[in-house]
Amino acid sequence: MPRADLQELLATLERRPQIILAGPPGTSKAWIATRLARYLTQGESLAYRVLQFHPSYGYEEFVEGLRPAAEGGAIVFRRQDGAVLRMVDQIEESTGQPHVLVLDEMNRANLPRVFGELMYLLEYRDEPLDLLYSQGFSLPRNLVFIGTMNTADRSIRSIDIALRRRFEVFECPPSRRILERFYQTATNQVSDLLDGFDRLNRRLQELLDRHHTIGHSFFMADPMTAQRLRAVWQRQLAPLLEEYFFDQPDIAATLRVQELWPSVTTAESTD
Repeated sequence: MPRADLQELLATLERRPQIILAGPPGTSKAWIATRLARYLTQGESLAYRVLQFHPSYGYEEFVEGLRPAAEGGAIVFRRQDGAVLRMVDQIEESTGQPHVLVLDEMNRANLPRVFGELMYLLEYRDEPLDLLYSQGFSLPRNLVFIGTMNTADRSIRSIDIALRRRFEVFECPPSRRILERFYQTATNQVSDLLDGFDRLNRRLQELLDRHHTIGHSFFMADPMTAQRLRAVWQRQLAPLLEEYFFDQPDIAATLRVQELWPSVTTAESTD
């Protein structure tokens, strides 16, 4: 990733400690988010945590909730900290070092329900607010949230506007430049790999939009061979394209590896 882009991410986090990396599949969003977390926490494994959001993920797991427990032969419900409150407890015991929560694929969850009162606290750090079961809670300024969103799964435009304006959104598009930098040290035996990558994404933008393109990480292998590219296409990209065009299978069938990367056909004929 270009150094200038990384520096902009870090500068933004100093000013506003919550960002979202948004882009189509395979654009290294989670990879970048976890590396940013490691950098900010100086590699201290207890100072950052990755949370995988999903449709059943809720306020109880993220902030706090009631959990059943056995007591005197009966079932009682006790308040239990969620991921955010547990991390805040660690911050209070530390020396002010940044702590990071990576929220992977956050748009798969019902975000207003998951965040609850944190919607207010994200904007007004250090101001105490009563939570559902706790009083006088505030978010420390050195608690950083780095979210990732798969725009092919759900557009950033469909996210609750109150939450969206509390995060700064960085687009992570497919990048030929990243592939070029990768193959400065890795081995690529497919002569038209990058041109085919561009052809595929131009075609997908014409048929759908930029949110339903294919990320560069699918094409990063050492070595990248014709056989490896065919395997990636058959086992990863073809099923993904079928999902993109689930109600238009005839269009998906027009996207063929041999037409996007003619050198693969040549390699097949010489095998």
